[in-house]
Amino acid sequence: MVTTRPHLTEELEDKLQQLSYTLQPFSEDKVAFLRKFWSLKDWFTEMENKEKEECKQKLQIYADQLIKKLSVSISDKDRQFTGIPLQTRMLGEAFDKEVKRVFQSSESMPDLKVNLELLHVYRQFIERKYDIYQEEKLQVSVSKAFAIEQRERDLKVMIKDHQLLALKVLFTEEQVALIESKSVCILSIKMLTSIGIVNESHGGKLHFIHRTFAEYFVANFLLNCLTDGKNISEQVLDFIPKDILLELKHEVIRVFIDGLLLRCYPSDEVLEQCGNWVNYFGDLTKIILYKAAREGNANILDFC
Repeated sequence: MVTTRPHLTEELEDKLQQLSYTLQPFSEDKVAFLRKFWSLKDWFTEMENKEKEECKQKLQIYADQLIKKLSVSISDKDRQFTGIPLQTRMLGEAFDKEVKRVFQSSESMPDLKVNLELLHVYRQFIERKYDIYQEEKLQVSVSKAFAIEQRERDLKVMIKDHQLLALKVLFTEEQVALIESKSVCILSIKMLTSIGIVNESHGGKLHFIHRTFAEYFVANFLLNCLTDGKNISEQVLDFIPKDILLELKHEVIRVFIDGLLLRCYPSDEVLEQCGNWVNYFGDLTKIILYKAAREGNANILDFC
């Protein structure tokens, strides 16, 4: 049995009566990985040899800046699930367009002013995936005005479909039915798999390329419920504290929620409504507060 959840080590050892082995974090130099990743792109391979040598040096500097930005901006609690190759590849894909633009122009090396953090990387990676799908699969240039409008419309549909898939992956049918009225995706399986965030198994079931994507989409779904300015259903109000804020297995969802709360905050009406469950759950609320403090989720602590 293989698990990506380090906190399950002792439980599995106890139940299976077997010693566990731990895989080491991604050991390859991340800067070198990004430089190699970008140097395999068509725009790089088409350069003259002299240009390539100059560009390799710039790629090394750019990749180094990017990795430093991420390592400085992410918190200790984020580091436990950023040591896998996928996150470094995500970084490369998310900034692929920017790298191409810089190195095909006469600009000097740019200073990365963006406050790079985990949410930004996931959001930019997902949007980049859709841009690639729109440009390559639909043969649409996103530089045109009508295509930009189409992109915004279709991106909303894509996000809602992925949120629904994420809920179905992480929760039971009964739980999903209680918190989400939508039950069927608008996009076809072929379109969803073409985007590249989910794959189709042999049995026709869709699954995410990594569990953290499902957790990211669930966090966004729940924050939308809290910040849309409308009354939240009692089912969602009950689900958030009892399942999301309390269950050990949803720690990564809480990491994303904590980051999202820094950017969008519930209205006064929603806060008043949420205040009712804070009082109602009593001692359970104290456990939630303790857990938020222990995990370093200051924004969840403030929200509660």
